[in-house]
Amino acid sequence: MKELPKVYDPRDVESRIYQMWMDGGCFKAKPDPDKKPFSIVMPPPNVTGQLHMGHALDCTLQDILTRFKRMQGYEALWLPGTDHAGIATQIKVEEELRTKEGLTRYDLGREKFLERVWAWKEKYGDRIVEQQKKMGASCDWDRSRFTMDEGCSRAVRETFCELYDKGLIYKGSRIINWCPNCLTALSDAEVEYVDKPGHLWHIRYPLADGSGDIVVATTRPETMMGDTGVAVNPEDEKFKHLIGKTCILPIMNREIPIVGDEYCEIGFGTGAVKMTPAHDPNDFEVGLRHNLEVIRVIADDGTINENGGKYNGMDRYECRKAIVADLEAEGYLVKAEPYSHNVGTCYRCHNDVEPLISAQWFVKMAPLAKEAIRVVEDGTAIGNGLATAINRLRESNAKSKVIILLTDGENNRGEIAPLTAAEIARDQGIRVYTIGVGTRGTAPYPTVDFFGNPTVVQAKVQIDEKILGEIADLTGGRYFRATDNAKLQSIYDEINQLEKSKVEISQYTTYTEEYLRWAAAALALLLVEFLLRTLWLKSLP
Repeated sequence: MKELPKVYDPRDVESRIYQMWMDGGCFKAKPDPDKKPFSIVMPPPNVTGQLHMGHALDCTLQDILTRFKRMQGYEALWLPGTDHAGIATQIKVEEELRTKEGLTRYDLGREKFLERVWAWKEKYGDRIVEQQKKMGASCDWDRSRFTMDEGCSRAVRETFCELYDKGLIYKGSRIINWCPNCLTALSDAEVEYVDKPGHLWHIRYPLADGSGDIVVATTRPETMMGDTGVAVNPEDEKFKHLIGKTCILPIMNREIPIVGDEYCEIGFGTGAVKMTPAHDPNDFEVGLRHNLEVIRVIADDGTINENGGKYNGMDRYECRKAIVADLEAEGYLVKAEPYSHNVGTCYRCHNDVEPLISAQWFVKMAPLAKEAIRVVEDGTAIGNGLATAINRLRESNAKSKVIILLTDGENNRGEIAPLTAAEIARDQGIRVYTIGVGTRGTAPYPTVDFFGNPTVVQAKVQIDEKILGEIADLTGGRYFRATDNAKLQSIYDEINQLEKSKVEISQYTTYTEEYLRWAAAALALLLVEFLLRTLWLKSLP
């Protein structure tokens, strides 16, 4: 007889059990008209990645729901997949090319480089999937999708065209976070800010009328060839008399306006700020307000472009050194102060990010957010309760088309507006009798516990009689008010008489102690399973 090991080793047990599940098709989902469907689409992890604590939690929650629904008799599908992680994969492949073959992607050309990327994906892309299987994820793996599969790509193109045709997608010039090394735009979440030492250069801009000059302070003199204005605070006594005048941009000898804008902070630096709308998001907004010209001077690869005059072709930081030297030689540099500030860097390659203007696609969020805002503003617990009762009535296949909605009437926030739920009931031929329980102050009032047993709760309630009455009127029911259990029973009897038959009561209530005990128990089980899966994750090779 094999001796029982002293320490549990998951590698001896779990792989064998999981393979048994896979061989038995335990996770496969098939369309079944006799079963109610339930599905979860896995948020696809990066194909280049490996599991971390966030994946463990996410997988645990989805697995619990999917297995629970299977046990309830649903035809449950947990659809797995992986995301292409395009830039991250590209960086990995480029690093391999550089270190092993001394080549760049440009040496290979587009098609050959794409072949290398796909080969890398095939070689390393299943690592995170295998780790998910080690966690016991009950996905239907035969349905696994990759975000660059033809079906997914076609869906993206179709959705893009549909939103464009509806006027919800448009193209416009905006300031973006650009990585000159990865040659890609970054979202705000992909920019990592690092405190770096630098300087605050004070530069003299002569006034065009010869009456003096205005001194600006900047941490980025390499962008000054794109300056199209100087801004001061309109309340700054030091500069307000200069608003409306013009000054001369040093080295470029271009005349630019002086504008007044509250963006400028009185007392910071010199109080005057050079405006480079093409290379700073705040300057861009100021430029829009004052109709300033937009001149981009830094190219995608981080070099100075043709708008940079004699600095054309120089690296941005080499240009910084050159222009500071020229400003000093020509008498425009007043002083340079040591200055430490946050600099945005790319989370992938850690090179400094360049804010620059670019034509990008944008989505109009106001029309899309309208319904979500309505739900947040109008959705209530009463609406949720009625929708729950409608679903339960439909699932029970009951002959009765009647719902008795028992509620304390507190119109707490929810996802569904009460009258929206009432319209659904009306359209399905369901009558709703609403019963408001409680008083307008602090007093005992009758309700039911988690198991439907009568109970009494002492709480401050504000019955929304108007909403409850409108729900009943809309569906052909009636609204009743109950202040004690005897009154509640007489209301049930009256409803039965109106319906000329005994009505099965669908009750909805909240804040009962029994419900909270059950919720706490469920949360405890969830945390236990999460901890177990975390231990499994740590045991992975």
